[in-house]
Amino acid sequence: MKRSTRMASGTVCLVALALVMGWFVGQYVPAPPRMPEPDPYDALTQGTGCPVRTVVEVPFGKTARLAGVDDKLAALLSPRDASPLSDGETEAQDLPDMDMTVAETRVVSARSFVELYPECRQPGLDSESSAYVLATVVVRNVSDEPFLVWDLAATITLHGSDLAGIEESLGAGATLDAIAYMNVNAPAAGDVAKTPSDTPPPNPNLAPGSAIAVTLPFVISENALKDPSLFSDLDLSRWHIQTIDRETGTAWRFELA
Repeated sequence: MKRSTRMASGTVCLVALALVMGWFVGQYVPAPPRMPEPDPYDALTQGTGCPVRTVVEVPFGKTARLAGVDDKLAALLSPRDASPLSDGETEAQDLPDMDMTVAETRVVSARSFVELYPECRQPGLDSESSAYVLATVVVRNVSDEPFLVWDLAATITLHGSDLAGIEESLGAGATLDAIAYMNVNAPAAGDVAKTPSDTPPPNPNLAPGSAIAVTLPFVISENALKDPSLFSDLDLSRWHIQTIDRETGTAWRFELA
């Protein structure tokens, strides 16, 4: 075989080999990573496990006096602040007496929310299957001692009969989104138009006789509902926020509409 013929044959073989290898490589090119879907039950808590003995229903816009609210649930949700007892439980502390009113509520898609507050972005949270329920409450300290607003906020959960996977126990429901809480209630630097300069800090020490308005954000996922079809048009009249008194088994439930 002539040299030129051998070179041509070798070239053809190399081209064919390259095409075959290219085909195999193409079959095994890894797909782009998919964003994980949020676990619909990540934001849910079974509460204290104690039975609900008394329910105080508070109509939307009405004020209720909260007396004897303890931070048991707050301690469970924030173990870094807890003082464990020898039996593994957490000591409950009564908060000072206060008045609370739900002043405003709204539902915002998770995608719109994280565009406004990118610090709150989580894997999968900007999908169309999650939304934020925002409840603005006015809290007035009617006691003679100050307290941190966060100590109250962390005891509050979003509750409704449409939620799946929770028991009827004190404090059960969707927990407060702490990162969103800090962002929603903190003024944005230089952004006076969206956040007035007199917006209160997210964790003020509320003095006796003082009042403050804070917004409480809760995440709801479509798959966390007993009937996912209700997600497209959440009816806030079927929902409420609640705080509890573990000692008496009392749940104060504030209607959202």
